[in-house]
Amino acid sequence: MNEAANQTDVVLNGAFQSIGRLFKQMALPPVFFLALHPLQWAVRYYGLEALPDADAALQLESLVAAYPSQVNKPWDIDNLDQFVRDLAGQNNQLTAERFLGGAVAIMSKQSVILGCSTPSYPAGAPRQTEHWNLDRCEKKRFLWFQHTLDFAYVFRFSSQDFMKARAREGPMLGVRAFDEETKTATVVEVRRYMSIEQLVSTDTVLAFLAEYLFSTGGQLSLDYLPSDLCHYFVPLAGIGQWRTALCWLGMQHTGTPKFPHILVASLNEHCSQSMISAFGTKLAQTLIEMETLTSPLDKYKLLSEVFATLWWSREIALFDSNQCVYCAVRDGGPGLLNAAGTSVSVVAHNKVSNFLTRTPCPGRRREWIQLDLTILEVAGPDGPARLEKGTIRERLQFDSVRFLVDLLDEEIDVPVYGPRIADQIASVIIAHSHLRLRTQGAAMGAVGHTFKNAVLVTNWQAALNGLRQLPEPHPLAVSKAIRSLASFLISEGLGQLWRVVGLCLKGEFDKIQRWTDDSVLQMWMTQPAEVLKRYERCIEDFVAAVCYGLNSHDDSEQLNLKGFWFAIEASAHGIPRQERWVPTDKLPRRSVKDWFSDLLPPFVLEKDAYTALLATLIEPVKNAHEQLYKEKRAEGLYVHVSSSHMPNYLLVCFGNETSRPPERLPPGVVQAQTLFSWTEIATIQEIPPEMGPVFEHAPRGKVYWIGMQLHPHRLAKKILATKK
Repeated sequence: MNEAANQTDVVLNGAFQSIGRLFKQMALPPVFFLALHPLQWAVRYYGLEALPDADAALQLESLVAAYPSQVNKPWDIDNLDQFVRDLAGQNNQLTAERFLGGAVAIMSKQSVILGCSTPSYPAGAPRQTEHWNLDRCEKKRFLWFQHTLDFAYVFRFSSQDFMKARAREGPMLGVRAFDEETKTATVVEVRRYMSIEQLVSTDTVLAFLAEYLFSTGGQLSLDYLPSDLCHYFVPLAGIGQWRTALCWLGMQHTGTPKFPHILVASLNEHCSQSMISAFGTKLAQTLIEMETLTSPLDKYKLLSEVFATLWWSREIALFDSNQCVYCAVRDGGPGLLNAAGTSVSVVAHNKVSNFLTRTPCPGRRREWIQLDLTILEVAGPDGPARLEKGTIRERLQFDSVRFLVDLLDEEIDVPVYGPRIADQIASVIIAHSHLRLRTQGAAMGAVGHTFKNAVLVTNWQAALNGLRQLPEPHPLAVSKAIRSLASFLISEGLGQLWRVVGLCLKGEFDKIQRWTDDSVLQMWMTQPAEVLKRYERCIEDFVAAVCYGLNSHDDSEQLNLKGFWFAIEASAHGIPRQERWVPTDKLPRRSVKDWFSDLLPPFVLEKDAYTALLATLIEPVKNAHEQLYKEKRAEGLYVHVSSSHMPNYLLVCFGNETSRPPERLPPGVVQAQTLFSWTEIATIQEIPPEMGPVFEHAPRGKVYWIGMQLHPHRLAKKILATKK
């Protein structure tokens, strides 16, 4: 939150400083802005061009803190005026430049959550009991700002209502609207705003003193006092409506300022675009934060707060396929969004654009605004391209968002701001997807490469040969060491698999060009029977090696898996079905390292490619073996390899007998499923029992099946494409 808030401050400061210079040319006295911070729901000062002086600010704070004790009076506007007179008559160490720097430092760090005020109303005007509904804070540095917002909301900037209210402008903080040329209220003057009773207090005096010093450029004057300050509001439309007050400090200037409409329009443009930019900044940061969250509600809460920066909304609801999944409202709490029920239905909207729609709320001066995220478009080399709905739902967990808004202006600039919001969302999601893939790819590749090398530096093969030369019978510990080291190359294969995942995520297949060529890829595509024959022995040996290593975790060795049933299905190619028993009490062909002597399409004679491919089988085998061990079974493992789906994929099914089949995929298999989804090598899935393979040696109990689709030809095609 802090990082995004700081970035937002930079964006808003830049926008307000540029437009502030133009206003200053028209209004003459200094100009700054008070704006609602879109991420923190607090009022902030913006557009302060002078450099802050922190030391001077501390000195000013010390003077203010000591002053009431000397005069024995609470702070009010008269006391503040007298403080300035006394300060002007003293021989101060602070120069005008330092007074100004201290004022800017104070204003830069001032912020407060808005409160809820009760504005005054003209005679006969209906009283509004529902407005802004924000936190009733005890410390209200900018209470005048809140009063003016409430007053503006009640009258929606109607010139006629303002003119009728002039007779009562004292209780209304001296609010006055004017634009004699257009007969509309484009500027609202708040005269002598500090004169309101109890407005100046211990909590607000520093802010008001800083405003006064900023207005005079740090010069202390007995002719112009804080009570003389005036502020001006400029009504804003669209995204930025009433989030900003133009503070034109009119003490030395008399008469009504005539701000050109083009200048007001420019301020509206800057403010609205700043809100959209702040929204994009926070959305990008939140997508990163969500990576660590597991609860959907936590994700919805974060995202609802992000989208709420776009409109000052009373309610926000998130929808997934027209079903409300999260709703938040502003209640009497801290002014932020609080979770509510999800029994919200989609409101029928009058289409204004493909992305943003608005519908009046019957009987109320409110509107529904809805963003349809399923039709986001992003600019591409061949013109606009629609962002896939699945991408939106994967990143955001919803596909539309609805706001209940108290609009201050009658029209919302849908044609302008709708596309800008859509572009911001699409750009952030695409950038996040790319960044996430690059980051994940780099991490996977680095971990895999390091893991592979870590296996090699152990010199495990020399240790295995040394242990095998010991005279038999071996002690139990030596037997376990031999069993473990004999299958240790599987670990190197897992490192290669992670490396492949990283390369797939980044699309850097040129780093493994030696893994394949056209001839072995063609064998996979055109000779399924031959491919099955080559994979048959390799898969059988690999599963036996994994089980051989897993058997070592039981000291008594009474529960070790004796073996598994292995079946080959190639009837589609005229080859009879084969089924045999494979023992797991010894390692086949001495060592895993001895296996890599045959061509394994679509890869050439390359150990790295073989081990990466076979490592995909580890999790299903280990999971099945673990379940049998828990149920104290020495038999009950089944492996079935079928070429019926070639050349699309080679299907390998793993089954284990169990008295209690799991209701869903085991956690380890789910994680493996995610890992393989990032590769071009394999896909893992659950197989319903009724669709599982049938063995002649009928199982004694229920069999839980996991299916592995091996499709390494997809990776081979990617590799070959980088060679061309």
